[in-house]
This record gives sequence, C-alpha cells and structure tokens, in this order.
Amino acid sequence: MIVAGTLVQAGKIKGRINRISTLGMVLGTDQGERWVWYTSFDKVGFTLISNQTNVQQRAIYLKTLHNGEMILDLIFNHPVLALGQTLNLKSLGQNDTYLLHYTLVKGTQNEDFTNFLHSKEILTNQTEKFNS
Repeated sequence: MIVAGTLVQAGKIKGRINRISTLGMVLGTDQGERWVWYTSFDKVGFTLISNQTNVQQRAIYLKTLHNGEMILDLIFNHPVLALGQTLNLKSLGQNDTYLLHYTLVKGTQNEDFTNFLHSKEILTNQTEKFNS
C-alpha cells in the first residue's frame, strides 16, 4: 500500500514517489525524476523510509467463520482506520483465512483494532499459521 509522497529505497535508488502508474512509478531522486518498473522494484526489494501522510500501513492475517463481505462490513466504520485509505481483504482459500491490508489513523494503536476483531470472533495473527 504505497502512496504518492512516500520516501522509498530500492537497491541504490532512493527517492520520493511522485506519480504512480499501472506498470511503474516516477521517483523524485537527487538526480531528478526517474521511472521505475514495478518488476525491477520487486526483484531488488524495497524499503518504505517515510510517508508524508504519517499513517501506519499494516497487514494482518484473519481466521473466522465470517465471509469476506461480513468482515468488511464489521470493520468499515472502525475509528482507528484511516478514512479514504483502501482496505484490501484477500481470501487465502484455506480454513477461512484472510489477509487484510489496512491503514491506521495517526496516533492510534494497532491493539485497539485487534481487540475489536477478537470481540467479533475474528482471530488475528502475523502469519497465516493459526494454532487450532
């Protein structure tokens, strides 16, 4: 979940994302603007150095008997989730397990969100391996 304005580093390239496109992105570097293909970005790996919006981007694995639509309905209006930031819920197709990418509002704690999920009978984990 990368947005324009994020400072990133991939290999020897370091810069702020100016524009995001379908096949790549334009980075503003010390040497000027540079086009970077996503495929080359993935090959060398990348690091998020900072984000102008100062929000926390997270990913968490969920295990529940609820379907994906119900999960999204439950968490849609939670106050720690950043408005205007996309939630991405992906079914892993195994044992009712999902991967959720989300963004927290500045100054909020991830524990508030995970406690809410637990109260709705949704297990959380940092990996897709849940103890039964």
